Amino acid sequence: MQNSTILGKPQKGIKPLNLIAAPIGEDKGILIADTYVREQTYTGNLYTFSYGDDVASGTTVYFLLNVDSGFDVHIAYKINSDKESTIAVYENPDVSTNGTEVSSFNKNRNYSDTYNSVFYVGPSVNTEGDLLFDDDIFGEANGRTITTSDGTFASGAEEWVFKAGNSYLLSYTNLSGNSAKLRLKATFFEEAV
Repeated sequence: MQNSTILGKPQKGIKPLNLIAAPIGEDKGILIADTYVREQTYTGNLYTFSYGDDVASGTTVYFLLNVDSGFDVHIAYKINSDKESTIAVYENPDVSTNGTEVSSFNKNRNYSDTYNSVFYVGPSVNTEGDLLFDDDIFGEANGRTITTSDGTFASGAEEWVFKAGNSYLLSYTNLSGNSAKLRLKATFFEEAV
C-alpha cells in the first residue's frame, strides 16, 4: 500500500485529496480538490454492478467475491429490502462451486479497462467463513419501506478494503415470512499490492 502525506507526516493507506487544474470554464487552470474515488472514475478504474431478485421467506442469497492475488479491492455496497431480513459479510468461506458470475461495468464509458477480481451470485456454500459484519434490515414500518445500506462511497460512510488473494461472502437472508425484494448495488476499484 502506498504512503500518503498529510500535514507533513506519512500516513500509510490514507488517500489524500488530489489537486487538479480545472480543465475548462472560468475556473480553467485553478487548482481544485478532487477525491481519490472520483479520480478512479475519471481514470477508468471504478466499476459497478447491481443485482435484484424476489427472495422467498427463509431463503439466503449469497454473493461471492474472489479477490485477485495482485490487488486489494476497495468496495462499497448498498442493500435494499422491503421486508425484515439480515445481511452479513464473511472472510474466507468454503464453497464447492462459485455460482454465476455477475457482470461489472466500468463507470467511465470511455474506457474498456476490466477488473481482475470476480463476483458471483449463488455459490454453493459449505461454510460461511469468519464473520466480519452483520446487520438487520427492518423492512416495512407503518406502511413505509425501511432500507439499509453499508459503505457507500458517496456518503463518505464505511468502505471495505478486501485483501488480495482472499475470498469474501455477502449473505442476505429473508426473515419476514413473505417474499421480499432484494436490491444490491456495489461500486469498487482495485489497487495493486
